[in-house]
Amino acid sequence: MNHKIAYLVQYTALCSTLDLLASLNITATYGQVARAIGLQARSQTFFEMLGETMDEDMALGNAPRCALVVTSKTGRPGPAFYERAVMMHGVTIAAGAEEAFHDLMKQQVFAAANK
Repeated sequence: MNHKIAYLVQYTALCSTLDLLASLNITATYGQVARAIGLQARSQTFFEMLGETMDEDMALGNAPRCALVVTSKTGRPGPAFYERAVMMHGVTIAAGAEEAFHDLMKQQVFAAANK
């Protein structure tokens, strides 16, 4: 399969997985989501796709669905989630307020999926 087609198939699967998580009001780990779409959890492609979903969601004025993908250790997204929100989307997150920001984004994603 052509690399571009494979990427689009996996990206579509990622978006569908995020939508499903949102509709169920649950989070999933990076490993769970990556395996569900046929990628390695630590692959650059997987992280690029998560970033792309954030970019698309925030450009539409929506909370990023990738807030539903968390580490197994903390139950929170990794640092790149917060860094991308700040650097690419102009979000201001006060020092020590990362958990509150994540909780807000997660609740907004759930609310949007279940209205």
